[in-house]
Amino acid sequence: MSMSDLKSVLTRVANFAKESYLLYNNSQVFYKKKIYERRNETWVEQTGNEPYETIGFVPYEEYLTVLNENEELKNKINEIGRKQKRKPKVRSTKNFKKQAHMIKSVMKSLNIIKVTAAGLEKIDNQLYNSVKLDDDEKDRLFKLKELYMKSIDQKENKKVIYKCFKELSILRQLYIDKFGEKKDHYSNFHQELKLAINKSNSVVTKFETKIVIFSKVFEHLPVGSWSICDIQLTYWLLIYRKLWDQIIICIKDGKKFPYEKLDELAVESNLNGLSLNDGVVEEDEEDEDKEDGEEDEEDEDKEDGEEDEEDEEDEEDEEDEED
Repeated sequence: MSMSDLKSVLTRVANFAKESYLLYNNSQVFYKKKIYERRNETWVEQTGNEPYETIGFVPYEEYLTVLNENEELKNKINEIGRKQKRKPKVRSTKNFKKQAHMIKSVMKSLNIIKVTAAGLEKIDNQLYNSVKLDDDEKDRLFKLKELYMKSIDQKENKKVIYKCFKELSILRQLYIDKFGEKKDHYSNFHQELKLAINKSNSVVTKFETKIVIFSKVFEHLPVGSWSICDIQLTYWLLIYRKLWDQIIICIKDGKKFPYEKLDELAVESNLNGLSLNDGVVEEDEEDEDKEDGEEDEEDEDKEDGEEDEEDEEDEEDEEDEED
């Protein structure tokens, strides 16, 4: 066959197949996921057989999809295995005493905020009006990184850092409004923040958790009161998530914190440990927040604000189970 004839045949085949696959092998043709076999000068559609297996061909995009599904399944199996191997943790009574100290400090700060927060609507409105979610992804990533770096800068004062918290809180809500709550387990806010700061999912999750708790706390406080917040920065993660939930209930209902619940939780934790024999008692370690650039501001916090980083891992596991 001459080159001219070959080009003519290929042109006719291309015009016929267009964007579909058209394959020929051993008297069989694969077209639009169906197999046609030539029998006695007649083309007959084969049924009952797997087309890709029959023709010996799989489109790359479908092959890639299967690979990705297998990889996701493998990761899920590994994660389940990791959680099963992890020994149950028993929070010590000492840790609960430190929780009580931090909660008293937080409740004191919140009570002061309730009394002194007035005339801050203008500050709040100005910030809300200034925060926008850019259409360009690069601009969004730049803004997220800028706010993140400021919020962990040890040289910045609390007012600057809490303003960054509030901006991130507003941005996170704008992400939800535009993209929805979650995509592939993590929110779009989480995924773009991870890209922006180039940190692990664990670091991003802990940072986002601070913003979420911060947002919920100030939902029930006077408008703009975030601007006079004096809560120790490390407390947003060091206080157990369940206890933050209780603090938020107290703010909402105008009640005092039920400190007796700490004793109940301590007893419950110890009983769980006794029933599981191989439980690990949590002891105090250095505050992992230092990874994010946050240092304790007072010597007192260095003594009372140090908690086992495994507490934070527990909170992540609880969130995973809820999802």
